[in-house]
Amino acid sequence: MKKIILLFMVLFFLTGCTADYEIEIYNDQIKEQMEYVSNDIATWDDTVQYGLSYRDLVLASYEYPYPIFYNTVLDENDTIKLEGVDYYQNTLISNATSLGQRLDYQKFNFSNFSNSSIVRKCYQYFNVIQQDDNIILSTSLKNLCFDAYPMLDQITVRLKTNHKVVSSNADFVDGYHYTWNIRREEQDDAAILLTIKKDDYIFNYENEFLKKIMYIGLIIGIILCVSGIVYLYAKNKRKKINEI
Repeated sequence: MKKIILLFMVLFFLTGCTADYEIEIYNDQIKEQMEYVSNDIATWDDTVQYGLSYRDLVLASYEYPYPIFYNTVLDENDTIKLEGVDYYQNTLISNATSLGQRLDYQKFNFSNFSNSSIVRKCYQYFNVIQQDDNIILSTSLKNLCFDAYPMLDQITVRLKTNHKVVSSNADFVDGYHYTWNIRREEQDDAAILLTIKKDDYIFNYENEFLKKIMYIGLIIGIILCVSGIVYLYAKNKRKKINEI
C-alpha cells in the first residue's frame, strides 16, 4: 500500500494536477487543507504502473487513513485506523471534470501545529513559537517535497489569518491573505516565515462586524415581529370580549 500511496502522490504531477495547501489561523485555532485535483479527463483511465490507472490510485488513496501528526507510531498494517490516533478528513473529489482528493483538519492549535504531517513531510524543521506577544511560524530552508516527487514543479501555499501580521516573506499579500509560490528551482531557499500578534486582531475580518450587526438586526426584527403579532392577538381578543 505504501508504494501505491507514493506513486499516487507522484502521479498527481505526471497528469497535470494542481496542488494547493491552505491554512487559516483564527484566534488560537488553525485549519489545514491539502487538495490535489486533475482535470485531464483523457488520462484518468490510462495505465500508469503495476497495471493501475490514475483513477485506481485516487480510489486507493481515498481509502488510506492519513495521521494528523508526523510522529504518530503506526501498526504494521497502516491501512487500519487505530484507536486514539487522529486522522485527516479524507474527501474524494469526483465529478464530470475533476478527480482527486482533499485532506482536512480543523483543530490544530499553536502548541501542536508544528507536528503537522503535511508540513513536516516537506520540511525537516517546522517551528511555531511564542516570543513576547508574537507567534512565529518558521520552516527550515529546503523544501524536501521536490526530492520526494521528481515531477513536482510548484507548491502553492495560501494562508489567511485574523491576527495582525508583523512580518512575512510571502510572495504576494492581499489584505489578510498571504501566498507563497515555491518552484522547483527555488527548493533550496524555500523557507516560509510568518510573525503574527498573539492577541491583536484585524477589525472586521471576513466581514465579521457586518455579519454580527446583521445577526443582531435579524434577532431584533424577529423579536419586534413576534411582539407585534402577540400585541395584535391580545388586542383583538380583548375587542371580542368587550363585544360580548
